[in-house]
Amino acid sequence: MPICHYNNFTITILGDSPPYPVHCAYREHTAEGLFAQDMNVTAWQEVRAAISQDEPGEALLIEAGSALFSEIFYGDVRDLWLRARSDLENDDERGVRICLALSPPAVAALPWEYLYDPHRNTAFATQTRTPLVRVERAYRHVGAGRAQATGFPLRLLIAAPDDPDGVIDAETEIARVEDALQALPPARLVVRTLRGRFDMLDLRQALADQQSDILHVITHGRDDGLALWRDGEPIVASSGSLRAMMEQTPSVRLALLNACRSGEIAGPIPFTTVAQQLLQAGLPAVIAMQSDILDEDAIAFSRYLYAALAAGPCPGRIGYAVAAARGALYVRNPDGPGYGIPVLWQQGDGRLFTLPTDDEPVYSQDKPNAFEPGRKIAEAQEDGDPVPDPAEDPVEIAVDEVAAWLAQEQEAIGEFAHPLPSDRRFLLDRWRKDASELQALLIQWRAISQTAAGKGDLRQAKYQRIKNMQANLTELAGKIRLLGG
Repeated sequence: MPICHYNNFTITILGDSPPYPVHCAYREHTAEGLFAQDMNVTAWQEVRAAISQDEPGEALLIEAGSALFSEIFYGDVRDLWLRARSDLENDDERGVRICLALSPPAVAALPWEYLYDPHRNTAFATQTRTPLVRVERAYRHVGAGRAQATGFPLRLLIAAPDDPDGVIDAETEIARVEDALQALPPARLVVRTLRGRFDMLDLRQALADQQSDILHVITHGRDDGLALWRDGEPIVASSGSLRAMMEQTPSVRLALLNACRSGEIAGPIPFTTVAQQLLQAGLPAVIAMQSDILDEDAIAFSRYLYAALAAGPCPGRIGYAVAAARGALYVRNPDGPGYGIPVLWQQGDGRLFTLPTDDEPVYSQDKPNAFEPGRKIAEAQEDGDPVPDPAEDPVEIAVDEVAAWLAQEQEAIGEFAHPLPSDRRFLLDRWRKDASELQALLIQWRAISQTAAGKGDLRQAKYQRIKNMQANLTELAGKIRLLGG
């Protein structure tokens, strides 16, 4: 049975210099510790240089990952992890997601994607039962993410600007990725490509025209920008300009940057990298490369990622898909660093796409007029049913009121981030997660309300779920206001 649901084991590291305070949380339990390592230590700089080789060897990668494990999992933190591992081994339905909230840039720069349990001989990031993700929880840096999308097909835009150096063979890479994705049904994934000497405005327009769910960029990169064009000249588009562009393309839920070093944490100031600024733009998930990656590894990673995301046992769940892709790279070549080079940052629970249940139709925006206002009325007329008047439908009015209430609450609840005691911040995280789920339900409701009449039971069930979720959020908001007031 595939594991699609997870309990979070969150590791938060704070501070300005070693030893850094560590706070771990798992379910209702917490643990404290200290972490004395960072990238300023010469030994870790040597490890990073060795990992950057095409084939550093499995032994070196295990040694580096085991060293990180030993530094973080000791004392109370180790005991809490043993509790989580016991739950993992006795629960066939839920995995344990390792969430890394690493504030000090020198700590975030360590090769966490190779984290390795030497007692169980397990590389966490390659296991779908223990996916490893990076999260950003500081409200002063990252706000609420975008709502989940609903239904298939997923729309993928592959953007490959011309390489003035002639090093990147984008045409071959695009062809190989497209060939690999042909195994997926067209109803699940639609691929479009953008080539040539395009600039940021061209990229924005292409995303808007397709209403892309996923942006896949193939280009040169560095920690603070990506190689694009402007007025026929090659430039490095800054992370700030990329963020501004992404803020204007709200359909995108995932950005995959196949650009070397676009995920590298290189400086002392947080949130200057490309990947992190795209997260600030509201994307629920960003994948970027923390060092140079071989073309064959990048192509294989993309192939396995999209297959798992669109047609795997846990469709729409980015953490599962990344773990599956990393695991495939590890099996292909455990001596190579490829499986640990892609870094996943995510907000929320990692569900990028809320898919219909088995008894609900899959709504595709490619179907003509699928969401066209008035379609419900026209179909009712064809069936001879009474024509509904949305303006007089009390259920429609009630749902509109819920949507307006949610928008107001999302803005108001953000004011309570800092006053909350640290051991009660989980209430705010739970509220944001439930609010995201309610947004997804509202999107599903709009889809259902524009379809043919005769789905009264489905409509009523969805409405009841919306009201129940609103009641839960109201209760949570009351607790948050009480603690933060």
